[in-house]
Amino acid sequence: MHETMSKCDEFVIKALQEEDDLNKKVKLLVEVKTEESEDAKHFLVSCGCDVRKHFSAINTYLIETDLNSLTDLINSHSIVRISYDRDVWALLDVAVKAIGVQRDLDAQGTEHTGAGVTIGILDTGVYPHKDLVTPKNRIIAFKDFINGKEDPYDDNGHGTHVAGCALGNGTSSDGKYQGTAPQANLVAAKVLDSMGRGNASNIISAVQWMIDNKENYNIGIISLSLGSYPIKSYKEDPLCLILEKAWDLGITVLVAAGNSGPSKQTIGSPAVHPKLIAVGAIDDKDTIENTDDTVADFSSRGPTIEGIDKPDIVAPGTNIIALRAPNSYTDRLKPDYRIGEDYFTLSGTSMATPIAAGMAAMLLEQRNNLKPDEIKRLMMEGALKLNEDKYSYGKGLINYKQSLNLLDGNEEKPDNGKVPGEHSLVINWGSDIPKLLENEIIQLNKSIYIATPFITDVNLITLLCEASLNKVSVNIALDLLVKENVHIAQYLTNFGVNVFHLGKTSSPEMQGDTSFAIIDNKKVLLSSAAWRYLSYSGQREFVINIENNKVVSYFMELYQQLSGAIVDAV
Repeated sequence: MHETMSKCDEFVIKALQEEDDLNKKVKLLVEVKTEESEDAKHFLVSCGCDVRKHFSAINTYLIETDLNSLTDLINSHSIVRISYDRDVWALLDVAVKAIGVQRDLDAQGTEHTGAGVTIGILDTGVYPHKDLVTPKNRIIAFKDFINGKEDPYDDNGHGTHVAGCALGNGTSSDGKYQGTAPQANLVAAKVLDSMGRGNASNIISAVQWMIDNKENYNIGIISLSLGSYPIKSYKEDPLCLILEKAWDLGITVLVAAGNSGPSKQTIGSPAVHPKLIAVGAIDDKDTIENTDDTVADFSSRGPTIEGIDKPDIVAPGTNIIALRAPNSYTDRLKPDYRIGEDYFTLSGTSMATPIAAGMAAMLLEQRNNLKPDEIKRLMMEGALKLNEDKYSYGKGLINYKQSLNLLDGNEEKPDNGKVPGEHSLVINWGSDIPKLLENEIIQLNKSIYIATPFITDVNLITLLCEASLNKVSVNIALDLLVKENVHIAQYLTNFGVNVFHLGKTSSPEMQGDTSFAIIDNKKVLLSSAAWRYLSYSGQREFVINIENNKVVSYFMELYQQLSGAIVDAV
């Protein structure tokens, strides 16, 4: 059995090593091969396993069995992975304004409130507070995965406070204590008990339910103010995998980074997943100004145990005033935390996450076709830098105004203390060059300059030719000493593309609004600020982003040294 223990996560292995009674019943999450799902279910039953649930999004079964049965499970060719159903636990007036949200109408008379967007919150439930049900009930669905009750309730209080951070409308305080998106709708899933604890399978069940009901309730955002100990790789974590599936299906997922700071490598699961938006907490010092903001000591720091940069962003998370759930466990435990009859104050990345989720909902309100990757990019690129290291605050403190500028095509960048035009290191969320170019050429309609050692992608070549036929100035520098490039250069020239020999001839004149990219195979190594970094699947690459007013001199200096200097600079 030890030869195939690689199928088991470390919690299963630990149980085997430490448990004296191998007849003891345990709950396990068993991932099976897609094409053998039905056969695998019959096999599990034949092994004496009690099959409790099937999570179709990740082809995983929740079973209860004894540890003695593991030998048969591990040796089955139908079973991919075995994970322990491990424990999971729960981790506004000034806060909302501190992230650049103003309730005044903008120049077009548009209000920014998250109206029409649904936020799914997985927590301890929700109390039907006046700020959520008046003047209309915005709790449009409630699902209880702990006790099976039908009507909304919260016997802990944590989930109600979290919901208030995201979408409380301030009815009980004349609008003073509003969440970020006070007109958004709420779908609440109770996945944690009265003590704020639950199991991974509860979360997976709730995410599967939200995936299945995404269209019914228009669920665009999922917010999780909870976490667990991470396992060795997010790629083997069922909790991470189900949330990745939700992300890929168009639901933006925000997760609390954790409250285990200030030590490094303390990011919890599922915040360790590179796609999901991991949210840390700042102490805003109870002021709207950001100059005195610092990362809260309790906020978990990166990198993850796999070396991934986290958190992604931070939001206010200390002494946040939001909704109170009367007579709940937290309400009775901390009576001094009550603010009047209707509100309660709490601190944690649990509070920062729904505040950020509310901002994501407002972005989605402004443009309802935004993909999760695009929302993440807008939130990260619009963030304000703090005077701390990236493993504390990621890309910085979220700022709705700055992110909205980016969404509206305003080239104004966050003032992060940089000299205008100075290059900076940013992340490109994918390496699908044809799709990036399609956005650049068709939507922005700018002149294009590309430098690449070779070009083989048929889609890229087709796009360049089509752009040239549509009167876009397309210029490409190729290494014409490469035999294959000579034939491609002739083909491109026939469609009016200007082809140059990389590093040997001068480039055409470049205007301030010219877009360009230096590409090594499918990796963008360097690009102009005009490029918009959309998200696609593929390996993440670091990119040097250059402001337009230095485009010519900096580009000319680097592209002539493509084979060496560019790679070293990146």
